[in-house]
Amino acid sequence: MAPHSESGTAADPTHIPSPMDSLISPSSSKPPCMKDEVIIPGLGDLRARRFEGRSDYEAMSRISQRSWLADGFEWIKSAKEIEASFVEIRSWNPEENLVFIEAGDEVIGYGEFHSEQADAVNTSFLTNVHILPEWRGKGIREVVLRHIEGQLLEHARKSNLKGFFETWANEAPNEWRDVLLRDGFEPHFYVLEMSHSSLDQVPEHPLPAGIEVRQVPPEKYRDVWEGMRTSFRNEPWFSEELFDEDHFKAWMAKPNFEPGLWQTAWDGDRIVGNVQNFINTEENQLFGKRVGHTEEIWVAQDWQRKGVAKAIISRSLRHLAKLGMTEASLDMNAHNISGALQLYTSLGYKPVHQFVWLRKPLPPTEG
Repeated sequence: MAPHSESGTAADPTHIPSPMDSLISPSSSKPPCMKDEVIIPGLGDLRARRFEGRSDYEAMSRISQRSWLADGFEWIKSAKEIEASFVEIRSWNPEENLVFIEAGDEVIGYGEFHSEQADAVNTSFLTNVHILPEWRGKGIREVVLRHIEGQLLEHARKSNLKGFFETWANEAPNEWRDVLLRDGFEPHFYVLEMSHSSLDQVPEHPLPAGIEVRQVPPEKYRDVWEGMRTSFRNEPWFSEELFDEDHFKAWMAKPNFEPGLWQTAWDGDRIVGNVQNFINTEENQLFGKRVGHTEEIWVAQDWQRKGVAKAIISRSLRHLAKLGMTEASLDMNAHNISGALQLYTSLGYKPVHQFVWLRKPLPPTEG
């Protein structure tokens, strides 16, 4: 599926109307040469507009990286990663799910939002607002957040949807977390970022009898996906929609999809465990680090607590060290429902950041 940067306008006869079309005010009365503006009261001399094309992905990467740094942590999503988010997932469309804030010709912030089915009853209306550090303290983030909430609420009521607003933030004190708490968001669950900084000292842990590590051929990618779906079903963020066909294709299209770096445990022809390792070269260059990521770790239930996880994680760490990495990172559910924290700390990981997912119930329908 091609990016939507050149489609979805009123002049496009192939555009299929979406219920999200109403989330940003159209400007069909404006001359074609003018930007597709969005009316957001309270922005003063600043302007709001829709997505204009692929160059906006570069602005999003630059702004979000600086915004996250100001909120207390180092992270970057490349323009390629951001664009990939919109390519395969039907509920994400850059022309419908993004609003950009400009001062003159400079983009100084943006808001992103979309909806996902959280469970059989509730819809999750996800949102985030990124603002450059030098433009903070002026109430811009609050104004954009209220605008997005208002539009999402209108859509929910027109479509008779129940649910909640949802987003995430660094748990340490920072502007975005404080904006959300003042707005009525409450913590729902926590995620730990863990780091391993002694990759050259990781011992080798043997595989259990009957298990071997092999590469995953393309025809087995779906088996890995289904293993993730089964293993992560009890996580607080899980929903069936996140494991639908669109998300499967999007997973394989991600820049950090590097099966050649995975450590995968096989019991005969069956995949029974997997660590999805990857290296974000752009992130390492930007922050002057050599970090490898050890993510989406799972082991089939009948092979848990038999040494499979310890073996494939230690193999991952040793392999990253051979590739020149000096540090490894992973994210995990801080509620530790599976005892994973003890496993990771026993292998040398240490917590470095805690993030919080927050929710805010939709207000009841009037009348």
